[in-house]
Amino acid sequence: MSSYSRDFTYIENVIQANELAAITPNDVILKNLKCYFKNTEVPNIIYEVFNVAYGGNTTLIELYDALRTNLAKFDPEISNVDPIHGLNRQGDIPHSLASIEKGKNVLGYNPEFDARKGFEKACEWYYKNLK
Repeated sequence: MSSYSRDFTYIENVIQANELAAITPNDVILKNLKCYFKNTEVPNIIYEVFNVAYGGNTTLIELYDALRTNLAKFDPEISNVDPIHGLNRQGDIPHSLASIEKGKNVLGYNPEFDARKGFEKACEWYYKNLK
């Protein structure tokens, strides 16, 4: 299970995608969407869906290591905490990676925060605000 991976993203990436979706003019969205539809289809942009992610994989053990490293800055005892590996969950998908190409091509989405950078910022915020 520790080798399972996910496409984690930081909230700032989500905010960027939502802002772009809100401020990009409809005619620009329609023009950029045309490559995603057959010539006979006319997209209804109100119902368009975009994957919002970073576009890169992080294993669960990398997630754990990043969280432990960043939280240990605030509490050194955390560096002594070892992961506990459980059994794989039935039906769980080993690797998940979102395609963000549509958001890039249609909205100009360009996520700035990779998982490691996002974990660092999140740990700092959570430790300061929820201790």
